Amino acid sequence: MPSLFLQGDGFIYHGLGLAGVSSLAIGFDDTGTGGLSLNYLVLEGTTSVSIFSGGTAGGFNELPQLAEFANVLTTVTIKDALPFTLGSPAGASNAGDGVVTFSPLSPTKFASSLTLIDASATTGAVSIWAGATNTSGGGLFWNDDSLNANVTITYTGLTILGGSGSDFNRE
Repeated sequence: MPSLFLQGDGFIYHGLGLAGVSSLAIGFDDTGTGGLSLNYLVLEGTTSVSIFSGGTAGGFNELPQLAEFANVLTTVTIKDALPFTLGSPAGASNAGDGVVTFSPLSPTKFASSLTLIDASATTGAVSIWAGATNTSGGGLFWNDDSLNANVTITYTGLTILGGSGSDFNRE
């Protein structure tokens, strides 16, 4: 399984795009108490993502936007002890939709392949926002682009599991 490791404190990585990776393990390591963020991660052809949230006690890690193009992502797993946020309550377009399927086609309707966000192995707090709720305007998305407002995505059968910390889950 290919791996991506991010480390730092009080640091924001603007974003990354990866294509042709069938499964991905991402390690977040906040080395202090200022937090570590990857604003967005765009994937194509990835069926599963494992996120490890580690670092110094008192720190936190976050990924506001995980988007994939091929509609094959089925599972996102979050593990480890440091608080982790997937998505954001910001409400601004593409500034925190969590896991979304991106489609440049318009107009279209489709069901997302995503069926499970599993954070049951976390011991730190986990906050999860999932689904394409913010669909117009600029934001943190790839090249300040936006999700297509003419695309309707459903998340039928999506299960979100929290861990043993103080969790917040919202579809």
